[in-house]
Amino acid sequence: MKIIINKINSEFDDKNRKFIETRAIIQKFLKFVNNMSQLRNIKQ
Repeated sequence: MKIIINKINSEFDDKNRKFIETRAIIQKFLKFVNNMSQLRNIKQ
């Protein structure tokens, strides 16, 4: 029983880590897009 719980926990940790990494990438991308739109506003 304990082994099964450990397996589920490690899979959950894996998914959690992937989710955090994906969110970080999305935030970097949004920051980049935001910077680009600010640059365009300066040029006008």
